[in-house]
Parts: sequence; C-alpha cells; structure tokens
Amino acid sequence: MPLSIVSLALNMPKLHLVYNFIDDYSDLEFPLSVGLVFALFVFATISYYLKKRNIITYLLELLWQDNAWNNALFASFFIGVIFSLICSMTIPGFLNLREICNTHQLKFVEGRVTDFDPMPGAGHRPEFVKVKDVWFGFSEGAGTGGYKKTAVHGGVFKKGLYVKIGYYPTFHNNLILWLETE
Repeated sequence: MPLSIVSLALNMPKLHLVYNFIDDYSDLEFPLSVGLVFALFVFATISYYLKKRNIITYLLELLWQDNAWNNALFASFFIGVIFSLICSMTIPGFLNLREICNTHQLKFVEGRVTDFDPMPGAGHRPEFVKVKDVWFGFSEGAGTGGYKKTAVHGGVFKKGLYVKIGYYPTFHNNLILWLETE
C-alpha cells in the first residue's frame, strides 16, 4: 500500500500559489481613492476657512469665485456622505472574507479543470470553471471578493489544468479565496 501512495505522489503535479485573498487589497482601491478625494476636500475646506493660501484654495476661488467657501463646504459634505456609503458597503464584506480565511472556513477541491467556459473577448459575462463537480463563476466587474482574473485578461484557468482551490460557498456562487496551479 505505501508504494502506491508514493507512486501517486510522484505523478501529482507540483503546485504553486497563484492567488491568496489575504494578500489581495484590490477590493479596497475604490473606497481608498474616494477617501483620498474626501481628505483633499476636507483639507481645502479647512484651509479656506483659515484663509491659508495654497494651490487648493486658489483652485477653489478660481472655480467658484465668491461662493468658494459654501461650495467647498458642500463638496466636503457630499463626498463625505458618498465615502461613508461606499465604505459601509465594501469594507464589511472584505473584512468578513479575511476572517473566513483566517479561521480556516474554506472548503478545498483539487483536480483537473474539466469544464471551462471563458468570458468572451467582448466581456459582459462571467467565466465559468468546473473542478470535480464544483462550479466557480467569476468576472472582473463583479463587486464580490476573491479571484476575478479572466482568461481574456491573463487569468490562469484553462481546460485540463491541475488546480487546488480554496473556496467559500455563498448563496449564489463559490468564491475562490485560494488558488494553486501546476
């Protein structure tokens, strides 16, 4: 019996890590960029209120002339509300998926990709992959976390590829949070 285990181990391809959700912060790019804009407007509003001359207050006066203070205050408030909404929608899901990874709640499937339905070059449809009767669907435009890189944009999946996938099943999909390939 041990001889057959050794022979199986020799035939199994060597895997290397392609994706790990713990190392992926791409879901936070949009909230952080909105946060940066919000911080700039808050800085501009405070600078204008304190009558500090800098490039931002100069641009505010150039854009809005006499109403610069009111418009800067309104813009700071408006962007702050948008920033709060975006953060409240994205960050809890991101933190939840990190907790799932850290507490080892992932399910794993290992084997060859038996069905592969790539996203067309024009896009507008998810890419689908099947490994041992477990389906995965993902798209770069999806707001959910996990692996999203489609074959059209340099993704690794192809029919027959040997993979080990750590995933978390949700109501409508299996999120790929760990991916190793041969």
